[in-house]
Amino acid sequence: MAPSHTKAQIEALLQNPIFVDAAIKLLGQNQTQDELRFKYTKHHNDIGFSAAYGKVGTRFFEFVTGISTRTGTQKWEPKSLTNPVADRVFAKYVRNRGVAHAVDYARDIAALHWRQLGVMLEPGFQAEVLPTAAPERKVREAPAQVTVSAEIVGARGRAYKVYAFGRRIWLPKSQVTVSGGQITMPLWLARQKGLAGSALRAPTPGLDPLGSEPMDDHGYNS
Repeated sequence: MAPSHTKAQIEALLQNPIFVDAAIKLLGQNQTQDELRFKYTKHHNDIGFSAAYGKVGTRFFEFVTGISTRTGTQKWEPKSLTNPVADRVFAKYVRNRGVAHAVDYARDIAALHWRQLGVMLEPGFQAEVLPTAAPERKVREAPAQVTVSAEIVGARGRAYKVYAFGRRIWLPKSQVTVSGGQITMPLWLARQKGLAGSALRAPTPGLDPLGSEPMDDHGYNS
């Protein structure tokens, strides 16, 4: 039976990214549960994503719904495919498809499956408006730094061997800055190596002073 709508009508709707998100959601809902779970179209029932787009289509569905298809539970915040996060998550798909953005690939998929999307033309259909902007990231404070007098006496791989205060100590190159006979490092590392009490410069104002109880260094590890 021929559909009551045309491909041109659906393509006109898909110019609005809100309807691209809606189309991907509708197509994903037409997949069977086992197809969603395994991200693979295996039932030739003419609904859902065709075999060629079973995996990428399902991944787009997870993105716009926030549902983990492996468990069937809400795991993430639903987001629009125009969200900058989508271009990072689907960078490989976008590059291989030769399009500019993830939403462009999703639009192509929706247009290919236009016969299933007539509901979007029905009166009263409302496409959900999903977040299109990435949340702001909190800026982490730089860890407190201290400087000690030390001499580099060797190096191996990613570490310096230094002589400081009568001891030879290995320090990771990625965490230290060498200037003349002085080495600057994070306070947590100086404490770990037993050098904190010999520092030449106090740590960042407002943080624990040298010689006090060790601070929590979870900011570095996070």
